[in-house]
Amino acid sequence: MKKRAWFLFAISLMLICSSCSGKASEGSASANNDDQNQAADNPSIEVVSTISPTTGKEVSDFQPIVVMVENSEGARPQTGLNEADIVYEALAEGSITRFAAVFNDNIPEVVGPVRSTRLYYINIAREWDAALVHYGGPSTASRPSYVYGEDSNDIKIRIDGIKSTWNSYFWRSEERNRNVHSVYTDLTKIKKLCDYTPSDHSTLNFKEGETLSEEVTHITVPFTTQNAATVEFKYDNAQDKYIRYQSGSEFEMRTVTKDVNGNEKTETKPMASTNLIIQYAKTYVLENDVEGRRMVETTGTGKCEFFIGGTHSSGTWERQDNSSDTIYKLDDGTELNLRPGNTWICLVPSSQKVSYK
Repeated sequence: MKKRAWFLFAISLMLICSSCSGKASEGSASANNDDQNQAADNPSIEVVSTISPTTGKEVSDFQPIVVMVENSEGARPQTGLNEADIVYEALAEGSITRFAAVFNDNIPEVVGPVRSTRLYYINIAREWDAALVHYGGPSTASRPSYVYGEDSNDIKIRIDGIKSTWNSYFWRSEERNRNVHSVYTDLTKIKKLCDYTPSDHSTLNFKEGETLSEEVTHITVPFTTQNAATVEFKYDNAQDKYIRYQSGSEFEMRTVTKDVNGNEKTETKPMASTNLIIQYAKTYVLENDVEGRRMVETTGTGKCEFFIGGTHSSGTWERQDNSSDTIYKLDDGTELNLRPGNTWICLVPSSQKVSYK
């Protein structure tokens, strides 16, 4: 595992009072601007930066937040996923997938709809030692899908909208008629709760202009045998991005911003990712779980398909345990390099097969 000097970095942040504490600014963009403005006024102030483990880009700090975002038809278009560093997609119920979105480089004010978590999404959050934001989850202690209890004590910050303690961090959208698909959160407020230094994780490698061995521009991902569970990614050369499609149409995403007066502006555009990873994982219904909850194995080993810059190579993934990083390797044994930017990771059942051309 490649180590970064997070301890020295944390000390540097403390010296310039820009760590993720109660005094931290609401978003990483504003934090950068504030630091730069102070440096301009006082040349003796040095702007501290590091390379983000989640995007390979320069950032002022690293404090990831994982948010559970719904993907049923009534939840679309979702808000905020285009601003996530990494989005993990895996099956939830039936043929419906759900997203675990990792935010660090950008901290949006509106993300949602927020839904419940599952054990395997918690295991994803553990990989980054991230704060976890969700709206409930399986809560019967006698069932193997239970997401609370002593086994979850390693999650340092857990913002669960079902718990009254966190009511002020969530709201229901009137546009969605305050139904199950209507819960949203403001990550700039949650960012202020992040008063710990994450453990050192270096899951991903990044390299400008990275390409793979085979030219591929269209990927079809069947999460189940049902057509409704099939998504597509098409490479857009002009953007150097993979555009996500569902049900034959571009998968649109909303981004909400606010001006200095608090007025909201909403932009809607297709979901686009710089990198795409297909991670085949053992997926099954938990034994003796009366609700038929699934488990997706995020530890162990398995096969992968990698798509970068309109090119493809196959390979493998390996993760020793829930406190370890996932290591992605090409078939020749070398570790995978991604292009700096955001990444979409599909946790596809091992029984399924992704096609591409």
